[in-house]
Amino acid sequence: MSPDDHMPVRPDWTCMVCGHLWPCIDRRMALLVEHEGDRVSVLMYLASCLQDAITDLRRPSDNGDLDLYARFLGWARNAQSISVTRLVA
Repeated sequence: MSPDDHMPVRPDWTCMVCGHLWPCIDRRMALLVEHEGDRVSVLMYLASCLQDAITDLRRPSDNGDLDLYARFLGWARNAQSISVTRLVA
């Protein structure tokens, strides 16, 4: 399987391949490689995903401790200083 196959399953936003919270580590690495040198493009893509995830994950049963910002954008904001090797660790 390719990292490109690691796409979200909605409405829970888990990875269709590995089942981890999306974006999983494989998808994060793929995004960094796909958008090399264009961190703004990665952030714009992830921001649109975050907007959809907020809508999908906002349910009465939520306990409010989902840190969606860190999950979708926080790691990518610092991607300029993160190597793909460090991302796996």
